[in-house]
Amino acid sequence: MTNSTPNLNYGSILFLGSGETASAGRILHEQLFQKLSKKKINVAILETPAGFEPNSEQVASEVSDFFTEKLQNYHPDVKIIPARRRDGNFSTNSEEIISDIKSADHIYLGAGSPTYLVKHLEDTLALEALHNQHKKGSSICLTSASSIAFGKWTLPVYEIFKVGLDLYWQDGLDFFSRFNLDLSVIPHWNNNDGGKKIDTSRCYLGKERVDKLLKMLPDESVVLGLDEHTGLLLDFSHKAVSVVGKGSVHLIQGGYEKIYTNGDEFKFEDLGDFTMPEDDLSLLNNSILEEIPRNIIELAEKRLQSRKNKEWDEADRLRSKVSELGYQIEDNNDGYSVSKL
Repeated sequence: MTNSTPNLNYGSILFLGSGETASAGRILHEQLFQKLSKKKINVAILETPAGFEPNSEQVASEVSDFFTEKLQNYHPDVKIIPARRRDGNFSTNSEEIISDIKSADHIYLGAGSPTYLVKHLEDTLALEALHNQHKKGSSICLTSASSIAFGKWTLPVYEIFKVGLDLYWQDGLDFFSRFNLDLSVIPHWNNNDGGKKIDTSRCYLGKERVDKLLKMLPDESVVLGLDEHTGLLLDFSHKAVSVVGKGSVHLIQGGYEKIYTNGDEFKFEDLGDFTMPEDDLSLLNNSILEEIPRNIIELAEKRLQSRKNKEWDEADRLRSKVSELGYQIEDNNDGYSVSKL
């Protein structure tokens, strides 16, 4: 019997501080779409971040217009995913509702409420589909509220700014923990909507309150402050991070701050103790794990990496080792297959 393992190639992730449909958003999306190298880009826009709003479909439609009008050279086929909350007719746990995520080359999550998004996306089929598509190479764009919600720590903007609750952090979706990163994001870093009347920087909470909030985090926590109309692109294929836009990106850890501007690049390791998952077996079904011993899968994964690095002698050695243990490897379009001799 033959068992296949997926060929994992993590897609890029784009953070936008604001202006997702302005010039910075267009430029960064062009970079993403060029990397995908496809004649037609399947785009999925999730309504979840603003699912509590009566006009969440209209909000998503405006983003859809951006893709079809500003990025028409990439022939985007846009699907709006009406996954608005955990339960009900538009559930983030409905296989039918979230089905278009599974064929998306690019997934977009935008403005709304960070804490609402965490509540209605955490431990759902929609989030599982997002994880799986990212592993397969699909890119993800996180703007405004969504960039906050996907971090280790979520800033409860409305609860503090509008309701007046005491300062606190809420657990986020922690999307980057599998890469060993304690990473959080604060968009609208240099916002000045309040003018001289009120400090609305740091996502409307103001410098004084956010300075206190930052001191409440563990020393290992890394926070990215994104200025308006500024984007940060995490390129997993090259392990590089780049800045595009009118403003700056502020990397803050343990009371220290580094500032990056348009055109600057830095390494993933600057975001923390970054590691790529050595063997992500979450896409393998239980029958594979039962029939093929883990040590064989590990050797096959190492051989796959050797082939990617063009280390052909090492790849041949690992194939022979697997053969000595009673199994054979066959390469295919999905990566490889393993079966008993």
